[in-house]
Amino acid sequence: MLAANLTWRQSRDHFRADDLPFGLLVHQDTLDACCRDLCVLASHLARHLRLDSSLLLHATVTTGAEKPVALIPVVMDHPGFTSVPDGARYPHAVQPVTASLLPAEEDETLKERAQELFTDLTNQFGLDSPM
Repeated sequence: MLAANLTWRQSRDHFRADDLPFGLLVHQDTLDACCRDLCVLASHLARHLRLDSSLLLHATVTTGAEKPVALIPVVMDHPGFTSVPDGARYPHAVQPVTASLLPAEEDETLKERAQELFTDLTNQFGLDSPM
C-alpha cells in the first residue's frame, strides 16, 4: 500500500475564499507522481521477492473523513501558477482504478501503466490528463 497526502493546503493561500467551493484540494502533479511511485515500488518489490505472476495495482483518492467532502482538482497552468479548471467536477468519492503489471516489465511499460492509472483517476475529475 502506498498512501500520500494529495491535498495541497498551502495552495488555498493563492485563491480567494469565494473562488473555491468547500473541499480538499488535490494537486494533479502530486497525483501523477503517486501513480508513478506506485508502479515503480510495486515492480521493485516484485523483483526483490522474485515474483513471476502479474500484479494488479489499485489506485484511488479518498478523504478519510467521516462526512463526504468534495475533492477539488488543482492544476499547474504555468510554473508557479495553479488553478482550478473551469468545468472540473468535484467528486465526493473517486472510484478505484486498476492496472496490471508484470514484475519483469521495462521502464517504458511502467510509465504506460502509471499513465493509465493517472488518466483513469484524472478523468473522474472531468479533466484530460496531460501526456
